[in-house]
Amino acid sequence: MNALVPGTVVAGKYRLLGRMRSVEWAQWWMARDLATAAEITLTFVPVDVIESKDRSTGAVRRYCDRTLALSSRNLPIRAVDVVRPYVVVAAGVPPPTTLEEFGPTSSAAAVQAVTHLVSVLRAVHRRGRTVALNHPTLVRVTDDSLAVLACPAVGFGSSTETELVGLGAVLHTMLVGYWPSAMDPAPPGRVGAVAAEARAGHYATLDEFEAALVDATTEHAPANRWTDTAGARTMSVALACAVLAVFGAGGWYLSTAVFGGDYGDINNVVAIPSLPAPTTTPPPVAVLPTGAEAWSAVRAPDNSDEAGRAVDADPATSWSTDRYRTPFAGSDDGIGVLVTFAEPVGVSEVWVTTAHPGTVVEVRTPPDADGTLDSTRILASGVLSLGATHIPVVTPETSRSLLIWVARLAPSGSQFASDFSEIGFTGR
Repeated sequence: MNALVPGTVVAGKYRLLGRMRSVEWAQWWMARDLATAAEITLTFVPVDVIESKDRSTGAVRRYCDRTLALSSRNLPIRAVDVVRPYVVVAAGVPPPTTLEEFGPTSSAAAVQAVTHLVSVLRAVHRRGRTVALNHPTLVRVTDDSLAVLACPAVGFGSSTETELVGLGAVLHTMLVGYWPSAMDPAPPGRVGAVAAEARAGHYATLDEFEAALVDATTEHAPANRWTDTAGARTMSVALACAVLAVFGAGGWYLSTAVFGGDYGDINNVVAIPSLPAPTTTPPPVAVLPTGAEAWSAVRAPDNSDEAGRAVDADPATSWSTDRYRTPFAGSDDGIGVLVTFAEPVGVSEVWVTTAHPGTVVEVRTPPDADGTLDSTRILASGVLSLGATHIPVVTPETSRSLLIWVARLAPSGSQFASDFSEIGFTGR
């Protein structure tokens, strides 16, 4: 293989554009995919480095398989090629901001960014992998200020313990703007203390670390401040009752002393008409789905094996589309999630949670067998915001399935993508 210099064509399909700062065991390059003209990232890992870490037969193949297993929306791996003396990992465009360029920033911004990185690591763990977080170039920051993994290739010597230490270093870098050395003190503030504790190995799991972040950013009410305590609220209620009692007693005294207690002839008082009994409307109930599949009329659907994550009652898991250069709005070449129920139901509301707002969603009737999108009808639509978005279905239609259609992808950096963390349904 020729020396890696700008302009070199690798594997017959990638042209190198420029080298980026990287860890010592790999090279990272910006490149252009000659087939699509898209800018991508290439990671070059020397074969001899892989074989020095795993001396058994098939080490390079196992390394490629482990790397491909990490592919997801946050790590969009396109291909892994063995072009000796390197294993070449091709992935989507990296976020533009390095970790050190992002800091120093506020505690709130740092916590938001690192919390997202924790969710990325959980997805990696579900695939039975861990990643190295021992260098500032291993993490980048997206346009919406979320920390993600910069390198899709599997590192060496990583574990959950080293990941947690690395998370502390990432948080430290965001707070002060530089990667910490062993002797650097904790950044100021409660979030800075969490960063130092993580670097010192005080947390055993991602859940413990995330709980410490939440606690560090939660406003604690000062002790003995009666205005913020339950006792104060009781005191306020008691005072209000006392005031009402005083005015009530005074009013009774005035009415009897001044007006002699004569309330007139009550026989001529007009009776208050009785109100009709309120009509009872059946309360809304949750409609539980039995399954889900990714659906597209004209192509293989994205991440079809992960569609069930959108209805598994676990907001930590999600189904996502691939990343696209256009939002494919109004195109039959789109994608959706077809959700099924145990029996025909009339859904009055659909709610969807997402971590990436901006997706336009349509609630549609199910497609006919081998039908196109034209075989469905729109029942409701909405634009997803961060968290849960509730979409009312004005005229419910009884059916055993519904199509939750991505009518327009959400912006994701310079590209477009969407994800559903959870889809829920309400009926009557």
